[in-house]
Amino acid sequence: MRGWVRGSIGGTDPFAGACYGSSVISIRQVREPGDAAIASFAALQREVYFDSDLLLPGELIPRLLGGDGGRHNLLLVAEEDGAVVAGAFFHYLGAPNCGFSSFLGVRAVARGRGVARRLHEARFAALDAAAGREVAGVFIDVTAPERVAPE
Repeated sequence: MRGWVRGSIGGTDPFAGACYGSSVISIRQVREPGDAAIASFAALQREVYFDSDLLLPGELIPRLLGGDGGRHNLLLVAEEDGAVVAGAFFHYLGAPNCGFSSFLGVRAVARGRGVARRLHEARFAALDAAAGREVAGVFIDVTAPERVAPE
């Protein structure tokens, strides 16, 4: 399965801008705690996730970015005309040499244009860079709102 995932967008650079009509959606890694995209990403999470109480609070993200050899916390954003339209927050875990995805989401205005696929590919590229080698895989925990038991 891993080989298919890496080849899913034809080996193109997932960080390169892709044109959609007259606009370009570009993906970048957020590295600085003061980057304004962090607040936009936090708003994106609340907008697209079914229960914002289950999300990592946006105000914690700046303190979590980066890491050491054992764990790296990473944030990618997809931007169109300067606005965050999608993003992914995830982690590299050194001991098992793999990633763990905390969140990947796309605003409704950007859906159906391959943005999630590009973010997924960029996530692998960022994990490989954090590891200094190819990671073994990424664990993605998917929550289906219709399967969550009412409290």
